[in-house]
Amino acid sequence: MTRLTNDMRDSIKNKIMQGLPNLNYVDQVKTLVQDTIIEFAPKQVQELYADKNTRGHLKVVNFEIRANWGLLSYKYINDIYGTNGITRLQMDERVAVLLKEGTLIHALYTRLRDSKLIDKYREQQELRADVVNRIKATLASAKTIKRLYTVLEPELHGYIPREVDLVSNLPATVAPVVIDLRKLGAVLPEVAKK
Repeated sequence: MTRLTNDMRDSIKNKIMQGLPNLNYVDQVKTLVQDTIIEFAPKQVQELYADKNTRGHLKVVNFEIRANWGLLSYKYINDIYGTNGITRLQMDERVAVLLKEGTLIHALYTRLRDSKLIDKYREQQELRADVVNRIKATLASAKTIKRLYTVLEPELHGYIPREVDLVSNLPATVAPVVIDLRKLGAVLPEVAKK
């Protein structure tokens, strides 16, 4: 019976979580912000942005979205073109009443609020953190690979390493290693076997 190591637990957790989440809300927020900024930009800026060859001549900034979420208080979005000095947006209803309708900042605020993308991003981050913690706790409860088959849900059994795959990673007896080293061309001293 193979005992689980912390490295094995981390490997299983990483394989389970690999590629998740599928929905990238940050990219969707970036697209919404970028499209809104270009919509409000002067015609010349819109033309520069439309041509990929001239887009690089526009000012590129990191755009920051802030809200009152505790630890998840802001999100940077990289490479936003043509911001006209706006690099931070406070997503707070108390600030919203101060925004002048018809302005870029008002449009950014209302479109982001109405899209609910930031809320979905936050929910996704919280769910991911919760799932990772539950997987870690479940994996920590098992001491052997055999035990994983009872503590993990059946759908996750495919992530459990097979005992056969792990045997090769365990320390081998010296004789087979020496024989194989000699086959590879190593010149080793002959030692009397006891």
